[in-house]
Amino acid sequence: MYHNQKLFDRLYARVIIDENGCHIWQGQTDGRPDPYGRTTLYSTTIATHIAIWFAKHGKLPKKGWHVDHRCTVRLCINLDHLQLRTLKKNMQLREKRKKHKGNVILCLAVKG
Repeated sequence: MYHNQKLFDRLYARVIIDENGCHIWQGQTDGRPDPYGRTTLYSTTIATHIAIWFAKHGKLPKKGWHVDHRCTVRLCINLDHLQLRTLKKNMQLREKRKKHKGNVILCLAVKG
């Protein structure tokens, strides 16, 4: 059961699943060339990957933690492709994954 089933259902109503298993957000984005999905939660606009994490787990466990896209697909909200990381660790993993950009399977395999 999800922490916030209503939010989970609202987000997944706007998702398509691609051939790599990414759950691609089809709604509003931040407008960048490689965008993050955006949604409203409690009258605040936030990234969809953070919203889906909240829907499943509630608030982040402590200050300084970030929701990291293991697959490097910023529109992906597949919980299996997301993990909690510190900003420092997120940046280290981003560097490791750069050589695999565009290959979701290899990005998911990067350990850290």
